[in-house]
Amino acid sequence: MSDDVKMVDILDVVTAHYRLSLVALLSNRKTLDLREPRHVACYIGTKISTQSLPQIAVSMRRDHSTVIHSRNKIAEAIRVDKELAERVMALELAAMAMAKLRKENMIAQAEPKTPLELARMICERGARAACGLSLTQIQELCEALVDACEDQPPPPPLPPPHTPPSSPRSKDLRGRIADLVALQLAFRERPTLSNRQARDEAVERLRNLASRSQTLITEIVKAFDIMKKNEFTMAEKEATQKFNDRLRCAEHWLEENRKKHRRH
Repeated sequence: MSDDVKMVDILDVVTAHYRLSLVALLSNRKTLDLREPRHVACYIGTKISTQSLPQIAVSMRRDHSTVIHSRNKIAEAIRVDKELAERVMALELAAMAMAKLRKENMIAQAEPKTPLELARMICERGARAACGLSLTQIQELCEALVDACEDQPPPPPLPPPHTPPSSPRSKDLRGRIADLVALQLAFRERPTLSNRQARDEAVERLRNLASRSQTLITEIVKAFDIMKKNEFTMAEKEATQKFNDRLRCAEHWLEENRKKHRRH
């Protein structure tokens, strides 16, 4: 065991050797290309790092029994696989060298930011912080977003909007507006990629009616286009507010429409 090696050093050299992002290595994916690097990182961690087994488990985003299993798998494999044994030894030496460079302040001491920390930083500091990200950080943010969306169960289907009997055209219009209002509410409560896509598709369905329908529909579609155009800019907040204002008008229109048909 080295006096200075930490899991951040081991993860650095393992991800570099296997050409993986840190997000992919620590994700819940179970693809074959991730199995060996995860096992190797756990094995080297238990062998040369100064961190305890629970700390290694936290760094790997696994429980301690998974770390033990991974360690044992590599320990058994290197007894019969000379090439793997040499690869693991080279990674151990690289991790020790990395730890020495950190100790001598020749590379950054701080552990890499997680995707969640990066996302919070962008939310707090705005577009300039987003522009300062490296290509690797952007890739890790995207992979984390994909992982999060894949882990989420698909949203339940929306119940059909309750509307009184009317002409097919007006019923279709009210239904589409009600769908958009409901989908935007679902997106604000759970801003997942699937909810966002469902909301955007609802706007596109309204776009076909915008040229031959009420001014309200046209305003909603225009506000949506402005919001999409201003994504990741300083004007995004104001554009989103305008879009939400139009949807509040749509909610009011739906309510008035319901009252009108109840009276008739």
